Amino acid sequence: MELVLCLEESMNQRLLNMHVVASRSNDVYLADFLEREFLFEHVDAIKKTSAYVAQLRRVGQGHGIWQFHQMLLNEEAKKEARSARFTSTMKADPIEEDEES
Repeated sequence: MELVLCLEESMNQRLLNMHVVASRSNDVYLADFLEREFLFEHVDAIKKTSAYVAQLRRVGQGHGIWQFHQMLLNEEAKKEARSARFTSTMKADPIEEDEES
């Protein structure tokens, strides 16, 4: 996890450097694109990974790591369930239902 945090921070720094170059070159479209598509997401990823690293340092080896792994699996299962519910609501086409009535 610490390696993941290092990689996220490194990627974020490179994106910030690219953003500086875009700003200096007056390329507002590239700067805006980097902000919208990458920078905000990377900040969130760094915060989340930092929290995970702190939790792993506190729990230590053994059972704590197992519990942490279970927590991650539960979070992933919740995300998939929300995604499945959203997808199923998007598939229901109200126009077709009205035509059938």
